[in-house]
Amino acid sequence: MSCPNPFRIPAFLLITLCAAGVYGQGPYQSYQPQQIDRYVGEQVPDIWDESQPIERFLSAVAKRSRLSVEYLHWDLKGPQSGTLGAPITDVDDPSVAFEVFDNLNAGAITGLAIVPDMNSMGMEDASGVRGTLDVALNGGSLELSFFGTGQNGSDVNFPNLQANRIADPTGNTDGLGTSFLPNIVTPLTTNGVANSSTTMNSFVYDNSFQASIDGQLWGSEVLLLKELYLPNEAFNWQWLGGFRYISYDEEMMQLGTFNDGGELATPRVTRIGGNSVNNVYGPQIGGRASIRTEYITLSATPRIAFALNDHTSSVMTGPLTALDEPVVRITEESIHFTPVVEINFQMQIHVTPHFSIVGGYDLFYIMQTSRPSHNIVYDSTAGGAAFTPDIGQKVSLKQFMAQGINIGGLWTY
Repeated sequence: MSCPNPFRIPAFLLITLCAAGVYGQGPYQSYQPQQIDRYVGEQVPDIWDESQPIERFLSAVAKRSRLSVEYLHWDLKGPQSGTLGAPITDVDDPSVAFEVFDNLNAGAITGLAIVPDMNSMGMEDASGVRGTLDVALNGGSLELSFFGTGQNGSDVNFPNLQANRIADPTGNTDGLGTSFLPNIVTPLTTNGVANSSTTMNSFVYDNSFQASIDGQLWGSEVLLLKELYLPNEAFNWQWLGGFRYISYDEEMMQLGTFNDGGELATPRVTRIGGNSVNNVYGPQIGGRASIRTEYITLSATPRIAFALNDHTSSVMTGPLTALDEPVVRITEESIHFTPVVEINFQMQIHVTPHFSIVGGYDLFYIMQTSRPSHNIVYDSTAGGAAFTPDIGQKVSLKQFMAQGINIGGLWTY
């Protein structure tokens, strides 16, 4: 019979603990997981980075640029003198009252009347704005500009032709015009032939009449200016060339009513009008003379454009119709050559190296434009006790001119 070894169990436990100690001191006991900070080292990109090609180009342009903004106060030339209607063979001055007959009513007497003229229909005091960017180049400079005026116009208005006239016992106002209170008349030719005041066809208005005209001018241009001819002298000259675009829109409308002194239940309403859109574009040449000092710069810039006028002209007619009835529109499109001349005088007062006050005067001329007041043909065809109106259009190109002052600021970067 053998006895168990009393040291066997303690020896086993000792060996086990030593083995556990050896493995516990291995390389994985002190391992700590690496914490990655994903935001360390990352940067938000700059909005403007001059190392990029586009930003570098724009920065270079800005450092060589000048920007001016000007307020314009211009007068747009109104229609050339003339009357609103066809000529009358025996009346030299239709603004003086003369006797008129109503051929729409078998030649009934309508009293005295006048023909309104366009002399007072101007478009003065048009407000506008012009912006110009000047970029210095090697051997010269580049100018980009845009200008525009607001809608501007005037009217001739006779809102109540029967005011202060004597009423008959039934309450009807006398529709007969007098030398002090005349009616308004639109003379017409008959089959293209002018007539005398006693035989002519016409629209007579004894209740009200209004004629209005509105115009708007805007455009842009690109100019390349050569370097200063005498860069070290006070007086200098620069040749220039470029391209320009001009848009001139004009609208005219006439509205008259006849109620035979209040006796017509449905007044006769006549609407005659028209509009034109002139798109003028072409190359231009010119020059700039300037006197430059430390505190002030004076310059004159004459230039001429050899342009085309791509114009659309329309006449709207609604004679003897109600106001809610549609008008008839006659439209014509055409292209004509027209020179455009402009001269700009400018003064710059240098307040700081980076800012100047600018002011000046502009004269602007387009040789041929379509203007609705001169495109309307006032015609009729003969009838029995009445006639048939035949309002048409014949485009007649006329000159246009604008002039005025400007004032603003110039920023140099």
